[in-house]
Amino acid sequence: MGSHEMEQEAIVASVGRHTPTPGTFTTPFDGVELFRVVEPIKRIPGVYSPCLCVIVAGEKRAHVNGRSFAYNEEHYLCATMPTSVLAEVPRASAESPLLGLLMRLDTREMSRLVLDVQASQGKAPKRQGKPSEGFGVVLRDEGFDAALARLLALLDDPTAAQVLGPGRLRELLFAMLRGEAGDRLSRDFGGAPALAATLNYVHTHLGEEFSIDALAQRAGMSRAVFDRQFKTATSLSPLQYIKTLRLSEASMRIARGESVGDAARDVGYHSSSQFSREFRRQFGASPREWAQSIQV
Repeated sequence: MGSHEMEQEAIVASVGRHTPTPGTFTTPFDGVELFRVVEPIKRIPGVYSPCLCVIVAGEKRAHVNGRSFAYNEEHYLCATMPTSVLAEVPRASAESPLLGLLMRLDTREMSRLVLDVQASQGKAPKRQGKPSEGFGVVLRDEGFDAALARLLALLDDPTAAQVLGPGRLRELLFAMLRGEAGDRLSRDFGGAPALAATLNYVHTHLGEEFSIDALAQRAGMSRAVFDRQFKTATSLSPLQYIKTLRLSEASMRIARGESVGDAARDVGYHSSSQFSREFRRQFGASPREWAQSIQV
């Protein structure tokens, strides 16, 4: 057995060992969680913040703006922009669980790493350029798997995890930059970091009122350039994106047991009738009908 195959086996074994039951588990590493799923999950709405999602056993699918993305033992998901998705797990059981890792991509840390890499190569920092689509699947390569295996190996040694964890996380991000995801990461976190930061701001302030002109100013762009780059990154206009993000976040809050009224207010809706109308248009059912359907 080659070293790459041994690393892949070690990755699966480590995630399996540290997810003893179905659910999500925190790790000593900032922004990193492990998860185990043991039954299929039908399409449910969600919002992916900038993140890396690695499936080490099984397959997961995400549906974005009419396109489907499958990620499994060979491909990982890379989201550089907050994105509204429909996610599903087509197959999973106690005997063949879905095992994976989710790692949040910190905008500032990623921008710093991209600029460090560019500086080491003697390249001037890029401050202009169009963002990528912000969401896609990427082929796992040997460098990525080696870095991931080294990170997960620390889970068996709490002291080493605390001392060496930040460096191993940076090593994994560096492996991403050196791999197939490099162009996307460099463009979104190095070439157009202002848009990524603005999208993240929208995601974390959904309960507030937004002026598109103010968001463009926050990104340091004219309204025309902002609208154009926004649609390139998200496939939606700013207003469409904000509405979709709010409805997706509200749907997840309702699924967690929050009342319809509280969920609507928390994401910025002041009119219950408008919320119900737009929710039905998005999900094909009223908020209460939808809440009942996902509990069946």
